[in-house]
Amino acid sequence: MSGLRVRIKAIQSARLEAKARQQWLLAHQGELSRLSSYGWMRPESRTLWLQRLDHWQVQHPYAQLEYHLSPRQPVSEGGLGGWQPVFTRMSVSLQIVQEGEWFDFLDAIRGTEGTAKVHQCQLQRHAAEERTASEMDAPTLSLHCEIDWFGVERLPAKTGTQEVLP
Repeated sequence: MSGLRVRIKAIQSARLEAKARQQWLLAHQGELSRLSSYGWMRPESRTLWLQRLDHWQVQHPYAQLEYHLSPRQPVSEGGLGGWQPVFTRMSVSLQIVQEGEWFDFLDAIRGTEGTAKVHQCQLQRHAAEERTASEMDAPTLSLHCEIDWFGVERLPAKTGTQEVLP
């Protein structure tokens, strides 16, 4: 009998949690919709990013892609409706044959979770006369860029008199 009471209490608690979560979502629907429209409504996925970078590197083996991901940081203090906008800066260095490959690279990473924005980029063109005939199909451009990936993370639940997020 006591086991049954414990299960009933757990079910009731789960229902109350679900109802509180639903009420919270309804109350913050506008804020969540705005974050979603910016592409920030998804948590970042570093694993997916790295898979996309590796896939791009396989397709462009001469590109000598090098990258470094910095720790995730909040965009600003506080959050919005229980969510904290965050960004991760990625430094990228690569060699490409033509400018169009840079856009291919951006398309590859923009297909990931969150939103990628180029923070800054430096382009250096290699002089054609410095290359031998066998190097004419070699990369002609060096790029060093910093890209900010924006996403969201859920803020921890607050206790006491503060709002408790589901």
